[in-house]
Amino acid sequence: MKILCLLFFVLGSVQSYAASLNVIFLDQKATINKPDGTLLRDFVVGIPIGYDVDWDMSLISNNSSDQLIEEKKNNLLNKLQQLRDKWSLDEKLDLSASASELMREISSVNVAGRLVAHLDPDFLMVHPENNDKLNGSYNLYLVKKDYKLHVLGLINAPYTLNIESGASIDEYVKDYSHLDGADKNMGFLIEGNGLINKVPLAYWNSHHIEPAPGSTLFVGFDKSILPPGFESINNDVATLLANKVQE
Repeated sequence: MKILCLLFFVLGSVQSYAASLNVIFLDQKATINKPDGTLLRDFVVGIPIGYDVDWDMSLISNNSSDQLIEEKKNNLLNKLQQLRDKWSLDEKLDLSASASELMREISSVNVAGRLVAHLDPDFLMVHPENNDKLNGSYNLYLVKKDYKLHVLGLINAPYTLNIESGASIDEYVKDYSHLDGADKNMGFLIEGNGLINKVPLAYWNSHHIEPAPGSTLFVGFDKSILPPGFESINNDVATLLANKVQE
């Protein structure tokens, strides 16, 4: 789906101001200004960068989408706090500690409201039909090519693990212990472009799935222990992580 489709409710109210693209890469930031309606291709072609950029993992957003994802992050943190407090009142202190740890991790995640768009300049040059016209202000978060698997959630694993050629996703985490209440059978694999897939992690349901470099594995709660009203919390976390800005 194109940016124009996603932002119809926003773009309809935009005046004829100059379009701007704020380019953020590592600790560098620059702004490119062009007339409203300029094609995305004309913004990204020729951006001066000194490193290999992973365009699939890079992310474009605007103020409206950023505000929306920040609201979702705050709502998720509030929901996790409610879950933590409920388990604490029920004297399920280990589960409460797990919810508290997940809150801590989510709080530290930097997010931006990902808009669906092709960003690779070479692709845009060859496929002009995939060029969106930019109106207003946008943020482009460029990501250096990443050869790590990122791990978040209810598992005692390092945040980053080296990608191993031919290794299946379950092999990366099989030797690590889990926090109380964790789903030890299934996880969420979030690709660098924001696509989310559920993946098997246990021996009994093993299926060879190799994570792409830069992917994030999220280990959530076993859904059987979630109280009524909290059944969607794993999906909510995975959706938020699909908007994570890679550091």
